[in-house]
Amino acid sequence: MMMMMMMMMTYFNTVCRNVKGQFYYDTKDKKVHIAVHEDMKPLVEKEMEEWKSKTSLEYQMEKPVESQCSLTFGPGSQIFTRPCFMFSGTVIDKSTGITVGHAASRGSDVMIVTPQNVEQIIGRCLVAIRKVMVTTDRYERTLTADMAVLDLRPQFHVQRNSVQWANREFRVSIYKGESVPENTEVMILDRNGIFQHGVIRRRLFTDTTLERRQMENFYGVLGIGTEVSSEAGVESAITELGDSGALVLSVPSETGDGVEEGVLYVYGIVIALCSWKQESGLESSLTVANSLGRVIPEVFSSPDIVNRVGNIPVDDIDFTQVMDPVPDYPIF
Repeated sequence: MMMMMMMMMTYFNTVCRNVKGQFYYDTKDKKVHIAVHEDMKPLVEKEMEEWKSKTSLEYQMEKPVESQCSLTFGPGSQIFTRPCFMFSGTVIDKSTGITVGHAASRGSDVMIVTPQNVEQIIGRCLVAIRKVMVTTDRYERTLTADMAVLDLRPQFHVQRNSVQWANREFRVSIYKGESVPENTEVMILDRNGIFQHGVIRRRLFTDTTLERRQMENFYGVLGIGTEVSSEAGVESAITELGDSGALVLSVPSETGDGVEEGVLYVYGIVIALCSWKQESGLESSLTVANSLGRVIPEVFSSPDIVNRVGNIPVDDIDFTQVMDPVPDYPIF
């Protein structure tokens, strides 16, 4: 199924070069949803019927919606250039930070506000990357990254990336599976330090109509909403403006089965808040996040920052977990 979805994503990326549209896989009805201009529907439907005859793929044509995507801004700390956003954590080593990309630009200083209401520079942006091209021997596709890589000043180095949940400390690790399981429950630590719970509603979410309204198109992102939709079918985001950079985390298992003890997996980084009106006139919204495990190898293959990777294979990049050094003197 996942291989078929990857092939489908490659097809839709190709279509989107010439046809503006919206595309996503809905984890509730398990269908591919496609919205294109009326003139292009016969062509796309013909293609989809051919796919359907060869696979178990189910699809549904939709009317395009005028979505509005508001780009929202150690893990979970509030930082800013001018708009506020959130620090996602460090990777590779204690000095290489990551966060959302649209809030920073190459060479810009990144700051925090101290409890005394004083602005303090924590580092500078090395590179900000909006999208990447993922190429394998099976497919080639564009993915939204929207990531910035930071060079942190020594006093702001982060050795251990962890979060506190239910009076327990969990380290965070990038999810490296081929695909996030359907209807995966997630939680996001927002800018107020509160965990917001939801479900991944859309996978491979692509919208190439946004550029007509001077916004960045989305390619292969995750759409996250509340666990229960309203009776009218309204979906609701679980973040607000200012939460970009927050980590989309797995929910700890009560039994611990099938997961590494003391670990929360990071499926993505929050990059936007997307809203649209349904035909009924009611407004729906989703939290939008990148697929961190897929985009981070491409981000760190950039010539501007590949030197920070050292001898680590880019596919092995993960959140930093530097153990405290063993003291060379006796402990009594």
